[in-house]
Amino acid sequence: MQYKQAVVPWDIGEPQQAVVALENAGAFSGDVLDAGCGVGDNAVYLAGRGYRVTGFDYAATALRQAEQRADALGFDVEFVQSDAMRLDNLPQKFDTVLDSGLYHSLARQQRAEYAAALPKVCRPNALLHLLCFSDEVQDEFPDPHGIGEAELRNTFTGTAWRLAELHRDTYVTAFTREYVEKQAGEQFPRLDTRTLTFDTAGRLTRPIWRLAAVRL
Repeated sequence: MQYKQAVVPWDIGEPQQAVVALENAGAFSGDVLDAGCGVGDNAVYLAGRGYRVTGFDYAATALRQAEQRADALGFDVEFVQSDAMRLDNLPQKFDTVLDSGLYHSLARQQRAEYAAALPKVCRPNALLHLLCFSDEVQDEFPDPHGIGEAELRNTFTGTAWRLAELHRDTYVTAFTREYVEKQAGEQFPRLDTRTLTFDTAGRLTRPIWRLAAVRL
């Protein structure tokens, strides 16, 4: 989907609220991998909380921004360019993996390859926290590629993973109410903006799945 204005949907300038809630609940430990780290706000936040963090992304431009944000705050985060379907160039194995918005951005076959590659960089009993858009989204904005519950249960139950939790949550985007209303008028004329939800800062939120799985 191409947008007329240069808004990066996941660049909200701070960690996702769901990630902060997970960290407050003690859901991270040891060496942490931020899968599909983008511009690095979640990785930098976790580094600031005292974790050893590595972030990977395929986009070199995003990684440069992530490095700049980490350096500006004086946090040590290792950022690596990697293909999510391979991961063979990551420097080590990890105790906790965060996937905040990577899984749902992949095509179906890519998701299967990614799910098969991920256990290879996880230590036994490593914990995966995955946040992905839900198929609960029925509108056309912003084309979120929602994932169904059955797929998640099938993918993260089996020889590599034990599904520990699967709950509904919300994900904050960078789309403001004003931006959405403008785009609805120009590109999505059938979109009823009254059905959308926004956080207290006026940013569009999307329903997601929040999954936790244990590496066997």
